[in-house]
Amino acid sequence: MIPRDSALTAYIEHRDRLLSYANRIVRDRASAEDVVQEAWLRFSARRAEDGPIAQPLAYLYTIVRNLALNWTQRAANHGPVALPEPAMENVAADEPSAERVLYYRD
Repeated sequence: MIPRDSALTAYIEHRDRLLSYANRIVRDRASAEDVVQEAWLRFSARRAEDGPIAQPLAYLYTIVRNLALNWTQRAANHGPVALPEPAMENVAADEPSAERVLYYRD
């Protein structure tokens, strides 16, 4: 595993730049946040027996780039994600509906 404090320091110092980098690729701030978080998890979980990283910052940027490209490819293959519409018709309104107003006027 990478020494925790040096990995965390590199991540914290460059997090905003990593977000900007990922955002340029995925074109969505929330998705960029997810990509950078996943990159941190992969970066910090690297085992020590894999050997030392010569350029940890470049390695972190590579992880972000690869994850962001995978993200955009997956989004392109599956199309845009449609969020469900809130079911507001089941929520009681304070005012009567137009049909009720007409009914009581008659």
